Amino acid sequence: MHGSQGNNIEAENGTDGENGTEGGNASSISIELKSISQNKISIIGNAQKQGGRIEVKREFDVGRVPEFEINARGGHGGKGGNGGKGGAGHSGKSGTDATQEKYATFGEGGSDGGNGGAGGSGGNGGSGSVVTISVDEKDVDLLLLLNREKINIEGGNGGGVGTPGKGSYGGLGGKGGAKFRWADSHWNRPLLSKKSHLTQTWHEHPAGSCGVSGKDGSEGNVGMEGKKGEDGRIIFRVKEENGECRDYSSPFQLNVEVEKIEDDNGYGIIEPDSFAKLWISHTNNGEMSSPKHQKVNTMVKENEWFSSSDVVQVETLSCGQKGSSSSFSLFVKDKSIRSPDVEASLELFTKTERIHHKFGEFEKKIPVGHPAKISSLNFSNTTFSYGEESIISFDVENLSQLGLGSNQNPSRILSVSIQLKSSGDTKIPLEIDRDFALEDESGKEFVPSSGISVEIPSLSSKSTQSFKAKLKFKRQLPYGSQAEVHISLFLGHPQRMNESRLIQVEKTNINASDTYAYNQDDNILLVTNENSQFEEIESWKELISSLGMKMSTWNIPNNGHFDFNRKRSDGRSLAEDFRGKTVVILNNGCKISDGSIARTTSWWKERELVSNARDNQISFLIFGEETRYELSSEIVPQFHSDPQYIQFKDEDEFLKRLEKDSSLLSNGRSVAKIPIQVRALGEVWKGTMVEKCSEIRDKVKALHPHHRYVLAYNFLYADEGFLKSSLGDVIIVRSLDDTVSGIVQLNKEDMHSKSSILNNITRANLVKSLNFHQKLEVLDFQIKKLDGSVVDSYLLNLDAPVSSTLLAILSDLYDEQYHLRSSTWNEGAERESLQSRHLEVLKKFSFSSFKDPRESKNRLESFAGDLLIEIGYHLRVMNDKFTPFSESLPGKRGGTITKNIENDWEEIVEIQFGKSSEFFTFIKKRFSTKESLLKDLLHLKADDVQQTLQIYREGAGLISTTRNSLLEPCNLFDTDLSFRSDNSQ
Repeated sequence: MHGSQGNNIEAENGTDGENGTEGGNASSISIELKSISQNKISIIGNAQKQGGRIEVKREFDVGRVPEFEINARGGHGGKGGNGGKGGAGHSGKSGTDATQEKYATFGEGGSDGGNGGAGGSGGNGGSGSVVTISVDEKDVDLLLLLNREKINIEGGNGGGVGTPGKGSYGGLGGKGGAKFRWADSHWNRPLLSKKSHLTQTWHEHPAGSCGVSGKDGSEGNVGMEGKKGEDGRIIFRVKEENGECRDYSSPFQLNVEVEKIEDDNGYGIIEPDSFAKLWISHTNNGEMSSPKHQKVNTMVKENEWFSSSDVVQVETLSCGQKGSSSSFSLFVKDKSIRSPDVEASLELFTKTERIHHKFGEFEKKIPVGHPAKISSLNFSNTTFSYGEESIISFDVENLSQLGLGSNQNPSRILSVSIQLKSSGDTKIPLEIDRDFALEDESGKEFVPSSGISVEIPSLSSKSTQSFKAKLKFKRQLPYGSQAEVHISLFLGHPQRMNESRLIQVEKTNINASDTYAYNQDDNILLVTNENSQFEEIESWKELISSLGMKMSTWNIPNNGHFDFNRKRSDGRSLAEDFRGKTVVILNNGCKISDGSIARTTSWWKERELVSNARDNQISFLIFGEETRYELSSEIVPQFHSDPQYIQFKDEDEFLKRLEKDSSLLSNGRSVAKIPIQVRALGEVWKGTMVEKCSEIRDKVKALHPHHRYVLAYNFLYADEGFLKSSLGDVIIVRSLDDTVSGIVQLNKEDMHSKSSILNNITRANLVKSLNFHQKLEVLDFQIKKLDGSVVDSYLLNLDAPVSSTLLAILSDLYDEQYHLRSSTWNEGAERESLQSRHLEVLKKFSFSSFKDPRESKNRLESFAGDLLIEIGYHLRVMNDKFTPFSESLPGKRGGTITKNIENDWEEIVEIQFGKSSEFFTFIKKRFSTKESLLKDLLHLKADDVQQTLQIYREGAGLISTTRNSLLEPCNLFDTDLSFRSDNSQ
């Protein structure tokens, strides 16, 4: 059953919006410009207004005429009216309820909502005016009084549309009548029964259906945007002498063109403080002829470069006509130019004799310079040391069309000088004449402060003359000593050619560097460049000395390379000199071998950094400002320019070889290549290759937990039949060992400043970059330096030198445990391969800082003994955090490593302290009373495993987190890095 479709009462529709009013057209305007006398003009204007035309007449003195503004724009169209909202639909009446005698009736339907009214269209804009400007031919110059940009004759804008009215809601349908239910009752007595039963029969008249709701009204239509009115136009009407009038759409327009400029002396160079001649021409790009009854003049606008008192009169030019060439004298002002040339701005303008408004303004860049210059300047070294020299070479070049020098015609003196001066940048007092030697090409020595001065008697046009000089130190100067070399060029004045004047100066800083000499006692090599500063080097010396260590300096520009493996004249290399030691690289912008500016690390040869860190156990601290050195080119197999592939038959053959020979792939270019085959039904996807790589990685790591291997894959699917598929190759290369610091990078905003070097962060990262034995040496040195009065508070401050060194030692122990435990099960690894290498070093280390090495009790109570017990305490914490119960089960690697560390610590105790009951009593008291000051400072939490391990890893935030990311496993096969090879895509 359905409700009624609706009642007969309709909702009202919204009213339509009215259209916008039309914009009015601008009335025509006439303007007449007329001269009354030579110095007085009249302006007569006529315009149509409501009620008739109006006329305006004004007279002005020629020199006091204001700029006119004419607004003759069309009126804007009005906005359309908004449409009205539709009326709401009426609700339907409810149906009658059912009774026993009749059925319920349906609800009446609601009426539809009224539609919204249409939005009104916008009115069209009015047209702009037609402006007629009239002049006599003799008064054409008066048109300059009108600024075309201030005459507005645009058509009016069209009006916007009105907003359409919204439709209203439809009326609700009426409710259907309610249902009615009743029962008929009667008594029944079955046969053979003495009892009657009451029986009821139920009946129902159903409810009526609800009426259908009316539809919502529609939104009104959108009106049309009003059209923009047509633009007006300007008519320039010229009454000629014969009485005939001509109309133009534009007045005259004179454009200036510089045809050439020449110096008065014939050198072909525009020089400062000299005269030149300028040739110009004019072209009339307007429709009407230029004025012929008034003079039109072009002149130079005086500025910082040029001036002239000459005036060029422009001839009368018809439309499109180019005039004849004219010239005037130009003075080039005396500007101190110390470079070959500059671009000077020459400005010209035009005006008529009567109307002084400038028009036709013009600007052109003119090269101003000197006829000679210094070129091809080169220093063989800008950083060198005592016993070395720098060869200075350069050319003097004649750029002009005439010869230069006293023997030329005209005679014009030319000379060059080389002179040393103190540098304003250096903080080291120098005596130029005492500390430096300056020689000419023949070997003749000159006083450096006075310099070498050479006259050039003859240098023909477009030719060059070469010069050389030699610079040396008379003694070994402190590193960072600087002086400036000034090479100056002098030339006769263009108006007084025997009067010399300075035309060019080239300044170059030269720097004194330390001479590198091998010393086996030096622990650290500091790598510098030409931008390394004296205070900076002294700060590094101070920092390294505070650790009880010594340093050498390797200046790259001075030595010409940064090749660790190149043999010197003494038969040794840097790799040999600093095997097992540390190299600090000041990684700032400097000039590299090809002459470009790049970071110091750009001097390295491919894979030299990683191979020396891995094979020669050289640790690196890269200290720079912004750009980090990316290791991907060093450790990713695909980046090797000349890999030496070792082909294996399959995975098993490779793993057996690696198990027997831990030095496999130790060669810097050795790369293992393993074909991967699997048995499978149907095509195998790339995910299977990723899983195989993961399996191989885990097995390799299990065999040699101290080593790190980088894997990549080349997925190339091929069906080989018999349920066998080839997936391509896995490529493996050995990289940096996981359990050594290897490479630490630290970025500082101002890497050259003393405050950036002599601070806790830099010290902590420098100590972190040392190998474990060197760290123990630093700790031993710092213990001996401590005053007895402060021993008890040595760990009250994490920034204290001893504290940061101890943190670096704990960070190394953490790194080693983390990587040894990275595999869950022993997986075939020998127990010896799971030993801590760092604890082996600690066993053998002899602390000279013990109070009395002969007595165990004295050792125990000494500051060094206290620190050893502190290390033992944190080893126990690491064991607890790294080894939950699930990892201590038999066969689990975690339990094996924990047992090894416990045994190692017992051996360390026996070796360092001897077997002593006092020791065990003391250490029991230490652990039971929680006297570890470092523990309290680090805020170690028993219930937060990850936070505790992170504290050890980063040395409580002192150690740069950037180095950790370099040493984390880099599983290239399951990442989306650009250097991953994948032929399947």
